[in-house]
Amino acid sequence: MTRSQLSKDDGAETPPNLKGKNMKTEITKTADSTVTLKARDPLSGENIICEYSIPTFGGHISDAHGKQVCVRLSNRGHTLTATDGDDLLKVIRAEWAAYRAAHYHIQA
Repeated sequence: MTRSQLSKDDGAETPPNLKGKNMKTEITKTADSTVTLKARDPLSGENIICEYSIPTFGGHISDAHGKQVCVRLSNRGHTLTATDGDDLLKVIRAEWAAYRAAHYHIQA
């Protein structure tokens, strides 16, 4: 998974209300062309908050650092695209599910 987290990887502190809690996955459209993912990363066990966006008229999906996002929300592979905010929401939900499925398949 790309480290577009708005938490420890950026040098920022985890918000106090998220520390030590099992976070329920929440993927929401937070602006016309922005989606926020809040969840517990199944690989690291850490609570994460990731933000993904697209240009106003669609295009490549970028993380909070401006890096392009690829399949399974990684930084390698085919770059993800979306046509609008609703499409972005669908893509992020699908890729998060693929990321989780791949992780659980590896552990099984």
